[in-house]
Formats: sequence, structure tokens, C-alpha cells
Amino acid sequence: MSMAPPDPVLQEMLDEHALRKLVHGYCRAVDRGDTETLRGMYHPDAVDGHGAFSTGSVDDFLGRLAASRKHLRSMQHHITTVNFAIDGDRAEGEIYSIATHTFAAKHGETEVIVGGRYLDKYQKRDGTWRFLERTIVTDWAHV
Repeated sequence: MSMAPPDPVLQEMLDEHALRKLVHGYCRAVDRGDTETLRGMYHPDAVDGHGAFSTGSVDDFLGRLAASRKHLRSMQHHITTVNFAIDGDRAEGEIYSIATHTFAAKHGETEVIVGGRYLDKYQKRDGTWRFLERTIVTDWAHV
């Protein structure tokens, strides 16, 4: 008994749902400093471009993130507009975000609010979507 191919609209909805879960799961994990969960969201050969903070391998990004945690009082990433272009087992995303960061400073705290977009490339391997490339574009920042 052969299975009929999935309805293309239904498949797109399922893929977009999985991609949204990936994007939102990233926010939760990065805000909590959960580098193990974050690592699992990227393919082993993925790259991450976080501007001046870190550009290159995912492991470099996660190492910098872990090192910065001792200076960080809180961090929240809020996703607003989400646009995906899905083509089979590959997809691209433009993900708008507002991220708040509270850093410990010598005389109190410093708040940094960043509005930007993640320009993502994703790939579905073995039925699971993960990041292949993540690049942040900062549109504005307020200190």
C-alpha cells in the first residue's frame, strides 16, 4: 500500500509550524543561557553571524554567549514579524526581533535594547528543521 504524497499546502503549514517552533525555541534557550539546547538547534556545519559579538562557527558563538552570562542580569528576545520562504527541505527566514539586555555595571545596570532581524537559512535533515546559517542585522539600538 503506497502513501499518497502530502498535500503541498498542508506540508507548507507543517514546515512553517516547525520553523516557528525552532525560532521561538531559540529565544527561550538563548535567554536562559541553555547552550546545550541551542547547539541542538543548529546543524553541525552551521554558521552564526552575530556581528561584533561573534561571527563564524556556532561553537564560537556559544562560547562567547556562555562567557558573557556572568555580566548579564537578564535577557529577553521577542519575535514580531516572521516571514519564511520554504523550498522542499530548504528554507529562508526573515525574523524581526526586539531583544532586551540588562548588564551589570560598576554603578548599577546598563540596559541595551536592540531591534533587528535574523536572516536565516534552514535545512530539514532526517525530517527535522535546524539552522544552517543565522545572521543578525541590527536596525536600531538604544542604550
